[in-house]
Amino acid sequence: MSIAFPDNIHQAVVKRKAEFLAGRYCAQRALAEIDIEATTLAIGKDRYPEWPESALGSISHSDSRAVAIVSKASDLRGIGIDIEKHINENTIENIQSQILFGTEVDLLSATLLSKQLFFTIVFSLKESFFKSAYPIVQSYFDFDAITVTHINVDTGSIMFTLNCELHNTLQKGRVLHGQFARVDNEHIATFTAIR
Repeated sequence: MSIAFPDNIHQAVVKRKAEFLAGRYCAQRALAEIDIEATTLAIGKDRYPEWPESALGSISHSDSRAVAIVSKASDLRGIGIDIEKHINENTIENIQSQILFGTEVDLLSATLLSKQLFFTIVFSLKESFFKSAYPIVQSYFDFDAITVTHINVDTGSIMFTLNCELHNTLQKGRVLHGQFARVDNEHIATFTAIR
């Protein structure tokens, strides 16, 4: 299995090259698991990977971790994954007003999770959802497009609601589900799929 650097990655710093290679390696391994061969995943529009026509996928990396998830295009409309290192208190204070909205602030006060873990899960879930919805929506949207309404620590399930119409299949009020998992003591990963 070989992974070629696109032109814009050739000039990148070593860390960016390593992230690119790790993410593409995970993606190729995941595609092989569903019997889809991809010799290369070019960087397409808006820096998204160009998946084989028969597949959907998502790649994420954080620090020394990389993850990818794929599906046959016939099974889902969108799929997203995100991995994040636990966001520190100082960063939370600086960006909380741009990430948490409405009842999410109340949910933070009521949760048994630490503020750091709760915030990281919500931030990551919103990133995952963006990755799963963007190929459908074909435009950028903000963190306030969805509201996380429930996190079940025992099952790792997350429930969230759309606050606006993003597409005729992603209408305001639609309830969707995601998952989170602890990767290690410092990282969590989230996943969303749109059927």
